Amino acid sequence: PYIKAHQTQSVLCFPIVYQLQLRAILYFENNLTTGAFTENRLNMLKMLSSQIAISLENAQYATQLEDKVKQRTKQLATANEEITAANEEIRALNAILEAENMRMSAELSVAKQLQQMVLPKTAELEQIEGLDIAGFMEPADEVGGDYYDILVDDGRVKIGIGDVTGHGLESGILAIMVQTAVKTLLEHGETDPVKFLSTVNKTIY
Repeated sequence: PYIKAHQTQSVLCFPIVYQLQLRAILYFENNLTTGAFTENRLNMLKMLSSQIAISLENAQYATQLEDKVKQRTKQLATANEEITAANEEIRALNAILEAENMRMSAELSVAKQLQQMVLPKTAELEQIEGLDIAGFMEPADEVGGDYYDILVDDGRVKIGIGDVTGHGLESGILAIMVQTAVKTLLEHGETDPVKFLSTVNKTIY
């Protein structure tokens, strides 16, 4: 039907064979004259067939390579977007962690100052007659659970030393609570050591 419709005068179908494999089929037509594809022209096509096959292969490789480049470029773009999103999340987390660290550092700083405030001062120790007393405390962390105190009550000197299990804010606060309980009991005149220690124990527990 195609030939009838176009009144084709000459037709040539020529296989392109390269390395014993059919690579393509060339179709030629001429609508002006019959016998357009002579033996000489066919021989020329045979001579060019290898080069034609190589050109076709190169074109296919180029197309495949271009497709692979586009696919790889798309993959890289997707990976880059994922990395960018991950970096944004990391930056946000770092900001949160930094704020949390600043808050915790501020709290620890306050706790450390409180702990240093409740320790006996040098001026207080110098007022104790008949004794030369020096004290020093350096916690392992920002705040520790070590505790010592020198208290003068009714002419008597009482030395207290304690060590709360562990380190950190919780231990430091517990040491402050112990000292508060001890000073409160002394202010109320509790002198019985059994009652004294039992009350401190119950209060802290």
